[in-house]
Amino acid sequence: ISSRLIATPSDALELLLILFISTRNKTTQNTLSNRRDLFASPISKFRGKVLLVDFWATWCGPCRMANKEMIPMKEELKDKDEVYVYITGESSPEGTWKNMIPDIHGEHFRVTDAQWNYLCDAMGVEGVPSYFVIDREGSIRYKSVGFPGVSKIKDELKKELNK
Repeated sequence: ISSRLIATPSDALELLLILFISTRNKTTQNTLSNRRDLFASPISKFRGKVLLVDFWATWCGPCRMANKEMIPMKEELKDKDEVYVYITGESSPEGTWKNMIPDIHGEHFRVTDAQWNYLCDAMGVEGVPSYFVIDREGSIRYKSVGFPGVSKIKDELKKELNK
């Protein structure tokens, strides 16, 4: 894990919770910083879950291929305690994104350029696709720039799910 990543264990989860709130609340959509006060929102589906976070783009061929290749893995792990979180930015046309996400099981966020830059900087995203496995306490346990293959992602998810 890169030293540019989150300083404290719960920061990764908190960033995602902020994202969840800010993309659903129009009044906070343009900023992500200083939103700790918003955690009272009903976002409990992230707490205590293992997360696979995927930074992707609709125009990214490897991203689209990986999404298709992971369908059987998601089916196999469907009764486990995990959440798939997909984050894309404004470089993904909104219409294209809206047409694609029904076929990709998970929580989807299309963020502003400012949000994208904030999250990428905070989490050390260097390109798409980038994957993070975040444990139940909010710590990043695995990071990959580029699709490492279904078996690697499944192994990393299972490691955390079995703890």
